[in-house]
Amino acid sequence: MLLNWPQLEDSFKSDFGSNFVLHSAEPVAGGDINLGFELDTNLGTYFIKLNTPDKLEMFQAEREGLLELAKCPSLVVPEPISVGQNANAAFLCMTWLDLRPDIDHGPLGEAIALMHEPIGQQFGGKKNNFIGSTVQHNGWSDSWAEFFWEKRLEPQIYKMLEVSTSFPESALEPLKEKVLKLLGAYEFAPSLVHGDLWNGNVGTTIEGKPAIFDPAVYWGHSETDIALARLFGGFTETFFEAYESVRPSLQDEEDRLQVYQLYHLLNHYNLFGGNYLDQCIKKIGKIMAL
Repeated sequence: MLLNWPQLEDSFKSDFGSNFVLHSAEPVAGGDINLGFELDTNLGTYFIKLNTPDKLEMFQAEREGLLELAKCPSLVVPEPISVGQNANAAFLCMTWLDLRPDIDHGPLGEAIALMHEPIGQQFGGKKNNFIGSTVQHNGWSDSWAEFFWEKRLEPQIYKMLEVSTSFPESALEPLKEKVLKLLGAYEFAPSLVHGDLWNGNVGTTIEGKPAIFDPAVYWGHSETDIALARLFGGFTETFFEAYESVRPSLQDEEDRLQVYQLYHLLNHYNLFGGNYLDQCIKKIGKIMAL
């Protein structure tokens, strides 16, 4: 991908105004999918994500997710300012968040719980979006169990099967039956979920407010965010205690967390390969044993 900053500067002017001037662009580490830069401009400091021109849809979906999260008053969310593409790159430019080097996990846990409080009408979303660079299928459903199987697990499993024989296709139906049983035992209300809640996508601002970014937003069950927060670590017990002080855990939550974690392990395998395959197979075995 060719980084043509004068061309990008011109692309921003339709959203920032004709007087926009880019002074400098400093690389920001941390992402596996996109390039990130801190932009110093005459209008202030911004953060930009860049990828190849064909990734415009991914950035458009992220913009919509940020706008949804911004409706949650308990959280600070970067405001998407400009999204578009030119001959060399697709981009998403947003307000810069000044974050502390440490995270205040108590207020963050409470804020995520409050984000989960509003109740939606159905599970899913109007459009597909992305988790990493993987398409995340949406549409609307009245059944949480069917939605999670058909729109989350099944596409990831079939993608895994394209390159691996470790999971026999004959085992697909028994796994489906187990997942539908585990997720269909209760009536869950749709909550707005971040969708990719690992510790690299949260923070605390200099002012001490909980912040959240890099979403894969949809209306799902709140436990899906907790499942990922527990899967890869980085969240303290203070976070979970604060969360549960607002939204106490439900019966058999630990069993359902295994199902939700499988989705993220499958996605990591399909994106990055490696030993994530072994983790997927072990997680499937654990689910089948429940």
